[in-house]
Amino acid sequence: MKKKTWFITVTIIAIIALLVLYFINQEKSKTVNIGIVLPLTENVASQGNDVLNGMKMAYADFLEVEKNNLLEFKFIIEDNFSTPKGSRTALEKIIQVSKPMIVLGPITTTDMLSMIPVAESTKTILFSPSASSPKLSNSGKYIFRMGPVAPDQAKVMSNYAYNDLSIKQIGVLYMNDDSGKSHKEAFEKEYKTLGGEIVFEESFDRKDVDFKALILKIKAAKLSSIYIAGTPKTTGHILKEARESNLDVKFISSTGAEGDDLLEIAQNAAEGIVYTSIFVDSTFIAKYKEKHQQNPRIGVVLGYDAMAITLKLLKENPNDKEKLKEALSKLDYQGVSGKTKMLPSGDAFKDIALKTVANGEFVFIK
Repeated sequence: MKKKTWFITVTIIAIIALLVLYFINQEKSKTVNIGIVLPLTENVASQGNDVLNGMKMAYADFLEVEKNNLLEFKFIIEDNFSTPKGSRTALEKIIQVSKPMIVLGPITTTDMLSMIPVAESTKTILFSPSASSPKLSNSGKYIFRMGPVAPDQAKVMSNYAYNDLSIKQIGVLYMNDDSGKSHKEAFEKEYKTLGGEIVFEESFDRKDVDFKALILKIKAAKLSSIYIAGTPKTTGHILKEARESNLDVKFISSTGAEGDDLLEIAQNAAEGIVYTSIFVDSTFIAKYKEKHQQNPRIGVVLGYDAMAITLKLLKENPNDKEKLKEALSKLDYQGVSGKTKMLPSGDAFKDIALKTVANGEFVFIK
């Protein structure tokens, strides 16, 4: 009788163990799709690849910490070729093929604006690491971003230029797209409020690489200071040609200045440019620098936090897209880029820092 009871007990335990293993395996087989749309080629590819590298780092760190994670994440990565059409097509493809819980990207305002109608009509959560134009505020129920917005950057930079650098007159160069225009308009508004005067204004295209005619106009205007709203590549070409033309002016800019293209194109001419950025955790900087022998670019940092936030929220809400959207709308997160607090507009509040180029590296001023 005892042997029979013992046998039944062991059998029950074995069945329970098998059931537990079965359900664990069932849970582990649960795949959550995450779409990623970034410019991995063409004009702002260096920034896009910085963001993607940051995302990969965040995922690796997540796996290291969450060793018992029961979800399997599948990443569907599409290149948007730095164009609005490419962005919309990439999003449509991801939605049709994989039905993602969320799509990370893109990084520019113009590209994101082209994706919003698709995201809203399909109830697809769109989460940009860095798009900055006010045009994106309150642009949809499923639209979010975590980078510093243009008006917040403009307040910090205009105050620094007018009060710290004593620049009372300035020229403005801006990229002729939604991002460039938003930074131009925000900076000019804040700068004029302080009493500053805009004495020169000229636009350029995202694909421009020859700025000789523009440099001649700047020389003729006898400017001493210039604000640039562009990309690392366009800003790099402007600084390079300014140096080659012996143009002695003080350059200031926005977050769009930071990227390897700036240093590679402008080289020594990039020294001294001041631009707005975000604060970065010192431990993260040290860890990144030890591995890559350089400070992390802003794209790396924003990409890291965008992915870290996404994985955290998906772990808590792996099955319900509406609950995921609700959690993102109430986000209050402390990450490697400092605090990210989501506002009702879908914008995130970020503290703004100032950086410069010194000895060929991007470093903080304050």
